[in-house]
Amino acid sequence: MSLHKGRKKFKELCDRFFETVKKPSHCPFCQGLRIYWNGHRERTASVMADDEVVHLTGILCKRVKCANPPCRKSWTLRPPGLMARRHYQRCVVASAVRQWLSEPHPTLTAVARVHQCCRRTVGRWLRWIRGIATAIVPDLAP
Repeated sequence: MSLHKGRKKFKELCDRFFETVKKPSHCPFCQGLRIYWNGHRERTASVMADDEVVHLTGILCKRVKCANPPCRKSWTLRPPGLMARRHYQRCVVASAVRQWLSEPHPTLTAVARVHQCCRRTVGRWLRWIRGIATAIVPDLAP
């Protein structure tokens, strides 16, 4: 699959989700049953397509809100696989960590260049993954 086709396919999946997503049956915060649509928000994301990082814009996500007066919380319904509050998606982070671990003498700058981000971002990803790994295997702590 070409890079253009990979980008187009992911965007089509997101658009289809936006058009077909159903309103939740209850509020996840208070379990209230009075839910209404509350507009939408536009997202951007970087994903992997054919071993290349692809920057996507215009990903629409529907917003919903609880009508229960004590709650009134709102939240975003995202397409499957689109992480909350993360521009770079899991596939990009996994690719960067794989490159860091598999190359003989990697540098943060080299990994960042391939993944179209800042070297500090790669450093944050490595600390994030190390935190997950040490929670599972405490012997990995520095």
